[in-house]
Amino acid sequence: MNRIIAIVACVLVTPAIAFAQLEAFDHYWVNTDAASRSIKAVNIQVTRSGVRVRVWGACSPTWCDWGWTEAEAYSKSGVEGEREDANALVATYDFDFATTILVFKFATVGAQPPRVLSVETYTRFNDGSGRSPYWERMILTIG
Repeated sequence: MNRIIAIVACVLVTPAIAFAQLEAFDHYWVNTDAASRSIKAVNIQVTRSGVRVRVWGACSPTWCDWGWTEAEAYSKSGVEGEREDANALVATYDFDFATTILVFKFATVGAQPPRVLSVETYTRFNDGSGRSPYWERMILTIG
């Protein structure tokens, strides 16, 4: 009888814990480098139906709003139905002149809940300007 109760408890609790991992992304995040000339802030929203990201870049005199885009959640296992156990998000912004891919990962492994997010950006130019693709890494904290 005790084994049955333990098994039922595991089945009922495990999805909530797994969803909590993905939910840890669900915050307004700010760049730790206030002088950054790249991303200033990110809003990540996690729902049962998906994840979406909104980015603000460094423009003057006010920040540039990149708008909302969908993000894909990635887990370590790749097992069907493991989206909630995600520890990385990938989002893409297609601008007329460039495409930027953002990869979000928790920078503090084992912290409960994670408070530091690493974001890497990969930008390639589509405008024929001859500029080389480049990448950047930033650290974000909950704002």
